Amino acid sequence: MNKRDMENLNLQNAFPEMPQDCRDALLRAARSVKEEKNVKYVRFTFKTALIAALLIIAMTAVALAASGVLGWSDFLGAHFGEHVVPSTAVNAMNLEEKKSYEVGPLTFTVTQLMCDGHIAVSTTDIRTADGSPALLTSEPYDPIGAWGDVSAAVARRLGVDPSLTWIEAAKKLGLPLYNVRASLETDLAGSGMEDPLWDENNNISYFSMAYLELGKPEGTLKGELFLRVALIDPETGEEVEAERAVRREKIEIPVSETLEEKVFRPETPFALQGMALNTVYAEHTVAGLYLTAEWTVEEEVQKACADENSRQDWLFEVNPDAENVGWHDETGQPYPIGMSLSGSLDVDQWPNVLIGDMISVETMPHTLTMICGEQEIVLKQENTK
Repeated sequence: MNKRDMENLNLQNAFPEMPQDCRDALLRAARSVKEEKNVKYVRFTFKTALIAALLIIAMTAVALAASGVLGWSDFLGAHFGEHVVPSTAVNAMNLEEKKSYEVGPLTFTVTQLMCDGHIAVSTTDIRTADGSPALLTSEPYDPIGAWGDVSAAVARRLGVDPSLTWIEAAKKLGLPLYNVRASLETDLAGSGMEDPLWDENNNISYFSMAYLELGKPEGTLKGELFLRVALIDPETGEEVEAERAVRREKIEIPVSETLEEKVFRPETPFALQGMALNTVYAEHTVAGLYLTAEWTVEEEVQKACADENSRQDWLFEVNPDAENVGWHDETGQPYPIGMSLSGSLDVDQWPNVLIGDMISVETMPHTLTMICGEQEIVLKQENTK
């Protein structure tokens, strides 16, 4: 999984004090955004420790998973809820004709592919070609029970102590251990995430998501599946070079058309420290609803942030460790988090700032309620009374 981090410039004293919860909810400066200058667009993850969270998803689902091929609904649903992946996404990604590839002693079968123009996802089932028992993992050097009680199910199934690493378990059990990957790669991806999920037979479904930050494909997304397996020598802990296999397969994923687009405006003017909310643009795709809130930075802040670096630094310093804005439906119920598990921040149109978000929906709502701390901002579609 890919993560990122940014420098700071303290301008907080230039403005009236803003409630911490609103500050946290508004700008969500990522805990891990790559440190580099002149970055106008930044993708960040909503969750405090996404790497740990996704690993917990995988381990939690071990206890829940039945035998058979697992999908994104299993992977994300185990931790974030069953409605994170909408039915439109499931229908779009499930392949009628699954493609299998032999890579060394393993069979990699692609079971799901989807692209909605913002993200592209794949699911690959991995198991031994001859059905023989083996240990499959993407982190052979980690303890099997590294993530607490939820991962103990893996060790229990293997009959080993959860403190053992995969390598130690392979040595104890006398089973071959394979280090595996099945990544979706494309030139349009600026970042991505990937992780495995085990079924009750210890086969792996490997999930890969690419964030298409470097361009929006039209018609078809061209990419590659990077499939890799390496046998680990339990005595040395090293990969056996002669037992390492890599395969790259060209793929083309149809890009699902946008289902609907709407612009939402606040019923009454709304502003937070140094910023005023203009509109929220909503794009409904098969994967869910992408929301882009346009804020205008007030004149006082514009004067204080004369150059590009200070603008970025101000945005991140105002809210150095933020969580996501909440979105509720017309009945007051929170929307599930979107399956991309991420958002974005764009200062390229300064003094306007674009903050991206994603929620899971089946249909386009007529109204949206933005929750910022204890404040609620009702937004309605343009021309909606």
